[in-house]
Amino acid sequence: MIQATLYGNLGPKIEMKKWNDLEYLSFSVAVNKGKDKNPDWVNCTVWQKDVVTRLNGNINTGDKVLCQGSIILDEYTLRNGQTKSGLKMKVASVNILKRKQQQEGQTAPQARAPERPQANTQKYY
Repeated sequence: MIQATLYGNLGPKIEMKKWNDLEYLSFSVAVNKGKDKNPDWVNCTVWQKDVVTRLNGNINTGDKVLCQGSIILDEYTLRNGQTKSGLKMKVASVNILKRKQQQEGQTAPQARAPERPQANTQKYY
């Protein structure tokens, strides 16, 4: 089993699915390879109930995330008979690093820092 960490943006299809009465979350992450290069896409699934519950409805397309888990190379056949391959990750943890609106400059409301007290500028001779 290969353990990996992905840093990228969530893709457009974030879905809650069921398999044998188990709910899981499915999404893709675009991992940037640099300027003027297409990203690598990794299909991800989250099976841990607490992580699924925390993420469901709280992640959106474009959010910057850090995912950790086990990764495999998945091979599949298209309807036309062509064989393709892609990366899949069984995610153990997800950290949401930046929301899409924060990346676009629409920062989320933040608590205002307390005002700094003025330094005593009197001179003593």
